[in-house]
Amino acid sequence: MNVSDDGAADGSLSGEVETDMVVDCEDGELSVLSYILSATSPVAERMLRSNMTEKQTKRVKSVFTCGDFNSFYRFIHPATARWEEFSPMNVGPVFRLSDFWQVDRLHSDCKKYLLGFEVEDHVTQRDCSQAAHRRSTMMSYVKTALDIADEYKETTISAFCKDLRKKATEVLCMLDVTLETCKLIKRYALEDPTRPASGNALYQDTMHKLSRKVIEIDADALYKEDPAMFVDLFKAVQRRQEEERKRELMSDEFESEQITNFLRYQFP
Repeated sequence: MNVSDDGAADGSLSGEVETDMVVDCEDGELSVLSYILSATSPVAERMLRSNMTEKQTKRVKSVFTCGDFNSFYRFIHPATARWEEFSPMNVGPVFRLSDFWQVDRLHSDCKKYLLGFEVEDHVTQRDCSQAAHRRSTMMSYVKTALDIADEYKETTISAFCKDLRKKATEVLCMLDVTLETCKLIKRYALEDPTRPASGNALYQDTMHKLSRKVIEIDADALYKEDPAMFVDLFKAVQRRQEEERKRELMSDEFESEQITNFLRYQFP
């Protein structure tokens, strides 16, 4: 793994092979082979065949981190491509970089992974570490998928974004309701995938479920971060308490009626 001048590890392959090009990333420099970029990317090919600055300096700029660009680079490098696998953690930057560099096949593979994401269902409740890892993986996928769907919704892949948004919502609904899941539902205005055009019904449903877990929530922190959500949760708690009181009254009335009937039967 390479280390840039500022001490940041870039995770490149330049320590194994000679390189002739540098990518200026957000957090350092990444050394690459120009012919690999130009062979897979028409954008890079145009840069290096014309009299553009990139050809003269053999440097290109990237708004991504070294780690993100290296994830993309490993998918197009012949020495590592066959071993690389998508994950919720790397598919986001690889999707965006393959789109920018117009590596169509890799971009298509990212789409297939995102829409075909599968959740492990063999984890037992007793295995807390695996359950926690499963939830973390699912949440990472949901956040990545929703970010991509929101970012590209006005582009030529709007239909894909619509399907991806639905897929991410389905995965999110498989998780236990927490404050984090509620925030995602509100932020992206997600709808119940089983009830199209249901408006904010999904948000209201999750608020109702979350109202049973208020002891786990830092009320002061929530109020400072999102006063509107704090009010929504407060109202949800009030509604739940009213429903519980009604059930208790109905139960008391039913029990009283049963006792009366019993007494009448025993003592006419």
